[in-house]
Amino acid sequence: VYARMDERWLEHEVLERSAAGDGQPRTIVKDVDFFDYQAGGNFGYSLVSPDGSTLLFRSHRSGWINYWIVPMAGGVPRPVAAEAANQSGARWSPDGKSILYQALWNGTQDLRIVAAGGGAPRVLAKPDGMGVISNAEWSPDGRQVSFTRETPTEAADLFVVNTAGGAPRRLTTSSTASHVASRLITPKKVSYKSPDGLTIQAYLYEPTLAPGSKAPGILFIHGGPTSSFNDTYQAQVQYLAMRGYAVLLPNIRGSSGYGKIFEDANNGCWGRCDLPDVTSGVEFLKTLPYIEPTRMGITGTSYGGCMSLAAAAFAPGVFQAAIAASGYGDWLHFHAEQELRHVKLVEYEFGDLPQAADKYRMSSPIFFMKEIQTPIMLIHGVGAQLPRSVASATFADRLEMNYKPFTYKTYPNENYYIRRRDNIQVMLGDMVAYFDQHLKDGIREPARAREGTR
Repeated sequence: VYARMDERWLEHEVLERSAAGDGQPRTIVKDVDFFDYQAGGNFGYSLVSPDGSTLLFRSHRSGWINYWIVPMAGGVPRPVAAEAANQSGARWSPDGKSILYQALWNGTQDLRIVAAGGGAPRVLAKPDGMGVISNAEWSPDGRQVSFTRETPTEAADLFVVNTAGGAPRRLTTSSTASHVASRLITPKKVSYKSPDGLTIQAYLYEPTLAPGSKAPGILFIHGGPTSSFNDTYQAQVQYLAMRGYAVLLPNIRGSSGYGKIFEDANNGCWGRCDLPDVTSGVEFLKTLPYIEPTRMGITGTSYGGCMSLAAAAFAPGVFQAAIAASGYGDWLHFHAEQELRHVKLVEYEFGDLPQAADKYRMSSPIFFMKEIQTPIMLIHGVGAQLPRSVASATFADRLEMNYKPFTYKTYPNENYYIRRRDNIQVMLGDMVAYFDQHLKDGIREPARAREGTR
């Protein structure tokens, strides 16, 4: 059994073929309108039941990513456990009578089991408060399930639970010493309204402040944009919050985990129609009594970097500092430069070129340089083996040509993204120095950086 995508990566079909390779493949089920940014990874591998009678597959057809089953002989699919949540990691039990899966609820992911014949799912394990349960597997006899659990302040550890019920048993301890873990900040889950009435869910990391003092705010934007912040450890955010910044992590429209309508709500208008979800986050922060309302920053990596550039161009004056990590400011250049996965993404989001060129251009901050007021720091990795992109360098050149304030810095032995531990340590110090300079009246500046508008 195997899956096949169309050329748009939007439709799938699951086919059966003889293991001997003879004869023609037979289509078991077709699935439509499920854009697969992971080149087949989101739809995933369809699973045949142990007795060979039933196929289990992942689908967006209900408006949420749920699991569905269909007879191998063909027929009408039915949901395994229809829920307003994204489901992942499904596994048939060894006897084929039950199905195990993980369900994501506003960033919290629990572990559920449901009878293969249908019925209400049963929660087998859930985080104590915040957390994400992943990597679930049955024991060979089907009596136990192992899984990992991670929280915003704990590394992922291995647990096991009896399928009949009871408390999970912890098998490993991966977190650091308790005196270190106790200093980590547990975020609050908050929500606020965007101007069109859409509810935006977010995580708020609150710093420890001296009595009477106030904190600058930072909007931290995730990549994707079809991704989301969940109940996991965020190293950069912890670093910023521990240094006196209130950091808000919004799951803006376009994020996954909140249904297909929400996920597609920024199609064709990146950096434009989802930007009010970001600026409304600024307004939310300003309602907090400990926030300095005139000191706001924005940062993020990949699409978070793209949004940081968009905020500077399309919401001038809202932010007093922006740090764009591995971001793009020109979607036409992105389409021309990038590898197939990213090309398929922007074609799905914006449309085919050249017909949709106006959409690409309208969402590209590089064509709106004159509007930028926010000081911008551009950072990305470079490496001899995989240079990958000149996007940030090109944006820096355009900023300099337009006499806009900016800082530009690269980190060695990387591709476009910054992954190495030694570079990350330097980068975090550079980021705090830049935010301190512009949001705290600091005087430190990132080392070895190219400064614009000297």
